[in-house]
Amino acid sequence: MKRTTTTCGKTPIYKLLYNITEMPKRYIEIVYLCGVTLTRYTMNVSLIREENGQTFLRTLSIDNLVKRIRERSVPRLISQLRDEILRLSAEESSHYSRKLSRMVVSGCFRKEAEKVQMYTYQGIVGVSIDAPAGEAEIRLIRDKLILLPQALAVFAGSGGRSVKIWIRFCRPDGTLPDTEPAIHMYHAHACRWAANFIRGQLQEYRVWAQPDRPDYGYRLTHDPGLYYQPDALPIRMPQPMDMPEDREEMEPAAPVRSSLQKTLPDHTPQESLLALFEAALTRSLQEAHDYYTRQEWKE
Repeated sequence: MKRTTTTCGKTPIYKLLYNITEMPKRYIEIVYLCGVTLTRYTMNVSLIREENGQTFLRTLSIDNLVKRIRERSVPRLISQLRDEILRLSAEESSHYSRKLSRMVVSGCFRKEAEKVQMYTYQGIVGVSIDAPAGEAEIRLIRDKLILLPQALAVFAGSGGRSVKIWIRFCRPDGTLPDTEPAIHMYHAHACRWAANFIRGQLQEYRVWAQPDRPDYGYRLTHDPGLYYQPDALPIRMPQPMDMPEDREEMEPAAPVRSSLQKTLPDHTPQESLLALFEAALTRSLQEAHDYYTRQEWKE
């Protein structure tokens, strides 16, 4: 009888099980496939929020986070945030954004002595793509990004004016660094590598690498059209020996398009100008009302 080897993708089952047994038990779940017991790595996400000098942390699986973003992730608060952003200048930030938790997926965190510390590195980094035209442009960018086999998740940012993509990284042998210095070096290079990779796919858009801190995370958002592929291919990057030379975030060299050039496809330039005028007028009236209210209070 000819001997056959059961495989998972291109990896024989016995090799897969041998490698997985080295992982911590709390990150392993059992999956039954064709009568063979497989072990699959479970990715987690930490929701971190600072309020009144206190830090609140909650850990859940990325599968549960995806359901939360698609179905019920504080839609009212995010709607208020997106409405306010339309009236704010580029230098201003919305107070609603401070009420949203940060989704940290680079690793798993826990509180120790009132400090948030990472105890497991997952090798996931984020990239942000500007979408100032809103929902229509978000759909256009998402449709392009979901074609990438490396796309773990693609979703709209909490402000409704950007698209976020999560990408997994690992070293050529499939492992990840496990010491703090190695993690910081690896993560910093991975953030830049991911941003340059996405710039090559979306040359007409402005692309930003996330800050290279492992504890950085995008704000919790709401997007019924979120794309999630748990079996996305990781980018294999060797372990760097030092930090990147460019420590500061660099502005991408992508062509800059005006707001009118990036407007909604079904809106004319006149309609876009009218929307900008209405937003400016509303803000001016609000400032005038606040000013006269303060004068009356002084009297």
